Amino acid sequence: MRLAWTVVPLVLIAFACGEDAETGGSSSTSSTSDSATSSGSGGGSGGAGMCVDADGDGYDDDACGGEDCNDDAGGVNPDALDGARGTTIGPSYGSHSGMEVLVGGDGRVHGFQPSGSLLYHLRDGDTWTVEQVVPTQSRAPSAVFDDNGALHVVFGTSTGQQRETQYATNASGSWVVETVDGTGNTSADSTGIALTFDGRVHVCYRISYDSLYYAVRATDGMWTVSSVQPGQVGSCTLGVDPQGTLHIAYDGQIGMRYATNDGGGWLAEDVPGGGGRNPHMVVDANGDSHIVAANYTSNGDRVLYTRRSGSTWNTEVVQADVDYVTEYFNGGPTIALDNDDNPIVTYGYGKPQVLSLSARIDGVWRTMVADRSGNSGYHPAVAVAPDGHAHVLHRDFCGDEVRHVEALPPNGEDEDCDGNADQQAEVPQTCDLDATPPDINFTEVCTSGYGPFSSHVAMDRTAPELHLVGVYQGGASPVEVHLDRKTPAVLVLSSYEQVRWKVTVADGACLQKVIVTGYHEHSCVHAPEGVEVEVLTDTDALAVCGYQWPSSTGGCDTSGLVAAAEAHTGLTLASFAGCNAGESFTISD
Repeated sequence: MRLAWTVVPLVLIAFACGEDAETGGSSSTSSTSDSATSSGSGGGSGGAGMCVDADGDGYDDDACGGEDCNDDAGGVNPDALDGARGTTIGPSYGSHSGMEVLVGGDGRVHGFQPSGSLLYHLRDGDTWTVEQVVPTQSRAPSAVFDDNGALHVVFGTSTGQQRETQYATNASGSWVVETVDGTGNTSADSTGIALTFDGRVHVCYRISYDSLYYAVRATDGMWTVSSVQPGQVGSCTLGVDPQGTLHIAYDGQIGMRYATNDGGGWLAEDVPGGGGRNPHMVVDANGDSHIVAANYTSNGDRVLYTRRSGSTWNTEVVQADVDYVTEYFNGGPTIALDNDDNPIVTYGYGKPQVLSLSARIDGVWRTMVADRSGNSGYHPAVAVAPDGHAHVLHRDFCGDEVRHVEALPPNGEDEDCDGNADQQAEVPQTCDLDATPPDINFTEVCTSGYGPFSSHVAMDRTAPELHLVGVYQGGASPVEVHLDRKTPAVLVLSSYEQVRWKVTVADGACLQKVIVTGYHEHSCVHAPEGVEVEVLTDTDALAVCGYQWPSSTGGCDTSGLVAAAEAHTGLTLASFAGCNAGESFTISD
């Protein structure tokens, strides 16, 4: 796991015009943002005398006609972060293991991405760079800073039959890699790391759902490995308190276990109440342990937060009735602490899955959707910056992308003066509903051997247009659908097999809604932020599917699909495009 010092969402309904907006999801409906007009002083229309900017943030008090809803707080104004903003930083390369993220005292964001190699991402200002730590298959990185700001990371690797647990640091200015444990099948699939004041590096790691190990690196560079608990154990996470005592939380055979090495040997105990699974822990400056874990029950999944203070345990529910919490490898919830030691928790849940961010402020848990792009929230990691902003790295399974989200942890306050707490103001979009639709053109790539391409364009078209794209099956990569058309549009995506869809829009294109339907359950669609996505299940699917015009075989019914789509949307079909298996479709003027 990671050491970093770091509700239910309502549907967003908005037009997406232009680029795939890099803003995170929110937990309520969209709203119109305030105009960010800066004025140091000047006459407001709503009050007598001179309008002032008392807090010096560039916005006048709204009491005198300005736009600042709290002119006593410099962090509250229409430009403030209130909710989450997300961006894609690169492909995920099919990674199925946990991310890692840290934020330094200078505000730079550091991330580790396991995949076919271990990648190190750095955000300096608004610029992301990436470099390779090791070229081999990697998984489960955990990282920590030392007092000089150098990074130390532990992870598992595999090359053919050679499987190892490795450690790397950039303390010398470049990455230096060492083997922690290279005897037999010792590639860690869960890790934790901590540094003690004497300069030693401590790691915990679990191998293939088997024994839990602890290794320490002496100042001379020698590693010593020992067993914490033999037998089947799950994920581990490691922390150190101010006295230098190590703390490990890990999955036992029944519930969560907790071990310390105070006095030299490991002393383990069961966490009262079970504690959940896939734990992630941070230890604060007072020596208290803060643990977040997933609790899977027949009555619904929950995210649990447990705090150990001295010998006292206390567990709270972060979010109940979570439909699905990512479990495998380091895919469970993760935790960081803010400057006041308030717990900030991130996790994925729901189908399609979204990234959730929860915070316990003033004793109250609040939750918001931090990213809903595609099928988000896989293998998340969270850290908190000195300015109090949370930074999350996670994987969007549908788009096969690594996403970075910067968010103000939910606090129940309206920071950007849009009338909604914990929600980033949406930029109002304009689409011309009265424009005469121009001709429709297609550019398509059908999978080799799975053609031919089939299409239809209606003679009479009105805005908004209904476009239907269908395939019988997909492939290893998402089927991409690109809208390069200014006429407002609703897009229906249909298939027989389960397919990953990725929808993008060109500058000036207007997409109102995406509807996904088909014979098998569809859980994956990556759409531009702010566009409503409706995923229809077996019980409310539109007919079945359609991938050829005017009719389809193999259990699909094109005419039935068109009729059902028109009835569902209240629109008339403008175009159809499809093939048995497709890679990309572009609908343009």
